[in-house]
Amino acid sequence: NNIGRQLTFYDLIYDVEVLKFVFGIILMPIVCFIGIVTNALSILTIRSQISSLKKEKCQQNAANKKQILIYLKLNAWNNLLFCLLFIFKPITDCVETNSIFCSAFYFKRISSYYFIFGLNFLGNALKIGSNFTSLCFSFVRYAFTSGIDSKYKFVGRMIRYNPNRVFAVFFALGLII
Repeated sequence: NNIGRQLTFYDLIYDVEVLKFVFGIILMPIVCFIGIVTNALSILTIRSQISSLKKEKCQQNAANKKQILIYLKLNAWNNLLFCLLFIFKPITDCVETNSIFCSAFYFKRISSYYFIFGLNFLGNALKIGSNFTSLCFSFVRYAFTSGIDSKYKFVGRMIRYNPNRVFAVFFALGLII
């Protein structure tokens, strides 16, 4: 019977709170669980691909593929840890204190610490690390497929860096920033 009725400001606020409940409380853990499973499967697949590269005859080609796969594995680890952090985000949420949903942990100090240090601080560092590993993966893949590594000194140096060190530097920068 609400068809044709003028929505009030409070109706809109309630509708936003319901959407916040559906997307933030119900869907967030489901999406994070799917992210954990897919990233774990990616890590296992990449690990087997790296071990099969040892049998390849062309050492330079295998080294190039291995470096690309290491960046992909680091990215999958980043995303897996990010999903592990955010699967517990509903404990830091309260949608309408007296009605829709309010976590039993919401008013506890540990919930605030988890939100500030876990989700905001570490979550942002993981996002920065994930973005930089994606960027490095794309850059290295482009350098290997186009053959520009021998033309430019910067590119040649960049693709020879150890991917684990590059990740450590970018993750540390994410923690500082």
